[in-house]
Amino acid sequence: MQELNEKEKDMVRRLDWKAMQDYGASFFCLEKLARTRGVSNPEMVAHFRGESLEQFLKTRRVPGAR
Repeated sequence: MQELNEKEKDMVRRLDWKAMQDYGASFFCLEKLARTRGVSNPEMVAHFRGESLEQFLKTRRVPGAR
């Protein structure tokens, strides 16, 4: 099993979702990591899109979604 290099460790420490996705991390693995850190799926997707959670939720048609 290969260990993470410094660049990879930095992305994980900062929870830089977009950088990890761009680097090739599986979305499903990112969802698992987010869950362990208390980050909701909408929060993570908002980060992918470069938006705040509030901005992202305004694009959804699900009242009260979080």
